[in-house]
Amino acid sequence: MEFGRDVNFGCCCLSPKCSSILIGGICLVVCAVTTVLLCTELVALEYLENLHSVTKVKAEILNLMVFTGVLIFISLGGCCLAIALLLGVYKESTRLIFAWIVGTAASILVQFVAALVEVLGLEQPFRLYKFITMPFNIYFILIVHNYYSELRVYEDHKLLNNLNTQQEESS
Repeated sequence: MEFGRDVNFGCCCLSPKCSSILIGGICLVVCAVTTVLLCTELVALEYLENLHSVTKVKAEILNLMVFTGVLIFISLGGCCLAIALLLGVYKESTRLIFAWIVGTAASILVQFVAALVEVLGLEQPFRLYKFITMPFNIYFILIVHNYYSELRVYEDHKLLNNLNTQQEESS
């Protein structure tokens, strides 16, 4: 793909395509590690639940187990999105790349709302990592969106060439 090479906005001095592969790999590894850690936490919570006989403590542990289960589900969704990004780059599919962009943007929005809730003291203790990871996620979206835009221009150019070829053949 040579069309649209005038824009080279990537990370680590890489092309947008290589940067998108790197970002997809990073996201996949982070989500996979997060899933494993959350599963470990779920096992530990189950062990704690079996240890305690107090009903109130069991109820709190059960609530934590449900919350951890939801986080595992979200983390697995992140793994699926990372795989979609990697496949989208490999197959040069704008649909798969766009799915990653939308999913990551939704994740940032949820992360921002959760961080605001924590700052306002409405929920668990404040966690700084949410504010640290948000700029990285936004930067990743910008880089992948650049590659997505490049692919769209390439697809539009290819479609236009195909239409011109079909019109010339029918004339």
